[in-house]
Amino acid sequence: MAVNELTEYLKTAFEYKKSAQYKEAIDFFYKALALDNDSIEILKELAFLYSKLYKYERAVSLYEQIISKTPDNNEVKYNLADLYRIKKDFEKSEKLYLELYNSEYNTDECAEKLFEAYSDRQEWTKIIELFNKHINKIKSSFAIYYVGNAYLQTGNKQTALEYFEKAYALDEKNIKAGLKTAEDILLKGNPEEAEKIALNLLKYGENDEIYSLLSEIAYQKSDIDTAIKYGSYSVKINSVNPENFFKLGILFSLKGYNREAEECYCRAIEIDPENSTYNYALAYLYYVLKKYELALKLADTILESKPENMGAKALKAVVLIDENKISLAKQIVKSLENSDIKDDAVYYVLSKYYSKLKIYEKAIEYIQSAVKEKPESAEYRYELASLYYKANNLSSAKDVCKQIEEKNPKYIQALTLLANIYYKEQNYQETEIYAEKVFALDKNMPEIYYLLADIMYEQKNYEKA
Repeated sequence: MAVNELTEYLKTAFEYKKSAQYKEAIDFFYKALALDNDSIEILKELAFLYSKLYKYERAVSLYEQIISKTPDNNEVKYNLADLYRIKKDFEKSEKLYLELYNSEYNTDECAEKLFEAYSDRQEWTKIIELFNKHINKIKSSFAIYYVGNAYLQTGNKQTALEYFEKAYALDEKNIKAGLKTAEDILLKGNPEEAEKIALNLLKYGENDEIYSLLSEIAYQKSDIDTAIKYGSYSVKINSVNPENFFKLGILFSLKGYNREAEECYCRAIEIDPENSTYNYALAYLYYVLKKYELALKLADTILESKPENMGAKALKAVVLIDENKISLAKQIVKSLENSDIKDDAVYYVLSKYYSKLKIYEKAIEYIQSAVKEKPESAEYRYELASLYYKANNLSSAKDVCKQIEEKNPKYIQALTLLANIYYKEQNYQETEIYAEKVFALDKNMPEIYYLLADIMYEQKNYEKA
């Protein structure tokens, strides 16, 4: 009779479990347990059901009871380790996971959980040591990703990249491994392949890091509009990452969308007020917009906390130079000139300073150093061309402008300067060609009208002039 009753209780309990009626299932498993006190299987079922109901303390107690009776029960040890992990009792979960890992039970799953926990605690060498212990047994893409990250954090970039690629090859759904692989491919100069991986990752879930990478890829392909589109997606998905706003601000500024750039920089600063890079970007934007008071205020704010910040010093100096406050700028310029640390921004300021003093040879020398530091900058190249023009070296000025035009056909300042150069050389045909190029971009350019008027006058076409 008891056997039949036990069978009925278990049958009913499993039916309730199947229909997710866990409380009712527990009641019948307890009725079954009263008839079979030593049943490990019933205890396992009860522990599982309590965990489904988030009653972790009760579930832990039952699993511990089972282990006291069957110390070699690896399945229960694994479930218990998971519960310790949920309860954030890492010491106990680590002990069980390590025991199972070393006995090669659920090696991949144990590795994933151990490596994730060690990553949270930045215990990188533990990950590498444990992985090497069973290097041929671990096939989990996510465990291998953690290994790659551990190598990256300990400075072994090449080995890290090999493991990232291996993790992604094992499972293309592994977004973190896919991102690292795509970033490396992009660095190696293959944006098309990097884009292919990034777009494939989107199939498995939208992620601000994927859109940020796609934005960077589009930028490298000189497709700023697409870069802005993807950058906008990244800030929409993750509105608390200041770096996303900062990068989007840079893209907006490249397109001349200054209001949007300002909004992005301000948002980045709102999230991370102490970040001097974000503050500098906004200060520089104000400088470009000739909002000198705001630019100086931000530069001074940066210098209050970081007195030796070269970028802020340089920006402050260049604002003062543009405002013709040369005596105030002189002290800053001299400190920059005497500093051992020089970057493109510092060279640019020194060039502007000596240009104001009309010491063009020295100004050219410094802007050439800026171009060398940042060869992709059309602004620095244009400054170099302008200095050559002021120094009456028309041939060199023309060469530099042509370089700018080749890469940036719509860089209006270079086209305007070329029109002036050709006019000065009395090559009126080329002057008119470049005047048309300028007008195609902006018809409100008085300087070009004056040039054309002068040409008409020279040609005695007074009415047209």
